Amino acid sequence: DGDPAAGVTGLTVLGNANTSSLTTDGSNYDFGGGITIGTDFTVAGSPLADSFTTTGNVAFLGNLVIDGTFTVNSGGGNISIAGDVTSSGADEFLYLTDGSGSGTITLGGTVTAADITLVGDSGITLSGDLTSNKASAGAFVFTGPITLADTSTDSVTIDADNHANTTVTFNSTATVNAATSGGQSLTIDTESGTVAMQGVIGGSTALSSLTINADGDANIEIASIGTSSAAGVTGATAIGNTSTGTLTLDGAVYTTTAGQTYTAASGQNIDITNTSGTTFTTTNTAISFNTSGVDLANDGTTTINTGTGAGTV
Repeated sequence: DGDPAAGVTGLTVLGNANTSSLTTDGSNYDFGGGITIGTDFTVAGSPLADSFTTTGNVAFLGNLVIDGTFTVNSGGGNISIAGDVTSSGADEFLYLTDGSGSGTITLGGTVTAADITLVGDSGITLSGDLTSNKASAGAFVFTGPITLADTSTDSVTIDADNHANTTVTFNSTATVNAATSGGQSLTIDTESGTVAMQGVIGGSTALSSLTINADGDANIEIASIGTSSAAGVTGATAIGNTSTGTLTLDGAVYTTTAGQTYTAASGQNIDITNTSGTTFTTTNTAISFNTSGVDLANDGTTTINTGTGAGTV
């Protein structure tokens, strides 16, 4: 701990692939040239911030057990965790950031934590499910373009319904793409916590399927799916359910190969808000707006193209 200067100026390597375990019980670790931890790693003891700060790449080569608030600031370097991230209790906070805005974050396994914030301005790779275990309201927040990794399951589930009010937010830079075209799926589940997808889904590489809140009464925002000329999802797209509060579609295009289903509670709870116009497109498959009425933006044109497929409002 250099308090706050770096305690080590070059690369720090702690352990190797054969090290059985590594435990730290301090509250702050400052490194000048990156850090590699080559074993399963447990953060133990302090309920205060356990912090790794550096100006280089940070790599955890095994599993990670967090305790309290666990922060990594790479100062522009890349952050990678090869194994799973688990929590010692139900109030742990995982905060990973590239600091200066030029690094990536790669999660090689699953993550279980109360709150998760990932800031990887050059990219975030998700390889497994992210699960909230918090008994009170939490938040999952993503900043930076997201890639769903090519894995044996080819799916990522963000399960945030352990507490009713836990939210999931993909900021405007948090576009979501598959690693291989039509290869990976995304499922998001909250209870009453808002889901905000403010970046384009499948704008570069299409997902295999997309499911958001098959149950629960949360509000949902979806910015866009795909582009005007390419599908963002090749399989089924199902957003909302008969209890969804307000479903806001504020993007310009929603393009898929297979069908699109948008559902919200009865009333006027599906809002299409882009005043420049919105186009929904499938390849000869149905587009359905279920249960709720649909409010259209003033002065905006809404176009639905299904080829030979049905359109239901």
